[in-house]
Amino acid sequence: MDGWIVNVCLLCVGTADRLFVVEELTTLLDWIPRYYAYKVVLIGGDFNTDLDVTNPISNLINCFIVDNGLHRCDSLLVNANNRCTYFNES
Repeated sequence: MDGWIVNVCLLCVGTADRLFVVEELTTLLDWIPRYYAYKVVLIGGDFNTDLDVTNPISNLINCFIVDNGLHRCDSLLVNANNRCTYFNES
C-alpha cells in the first residue's frame, strides 16, 4: 500500500490548553505535501473524545476530517453501535 500512518494521542478532559493542542492538529497538513506520492493517509490513535457528540474538541476534529476529505473508518466496524475500543467512566 502506498501510504503513511500517523498516530495521534490527544489530551484528556480537564487538561490545561487541551483546546489549543487540538487546534494544532492542523499542523499534520504540513507533512502531506512532503509525501504527495502516497495515496493513503491513515490517522489513528486516542482522540480522547466521542466524535459522535457535539463539543468543542469533537467539532474541531470532525471539521478537520471534513475539510481535508478524510473519512472515519469506525463506521465500518461490525458493531457500529459500540465503536469505542476503550471507555473509562471517569
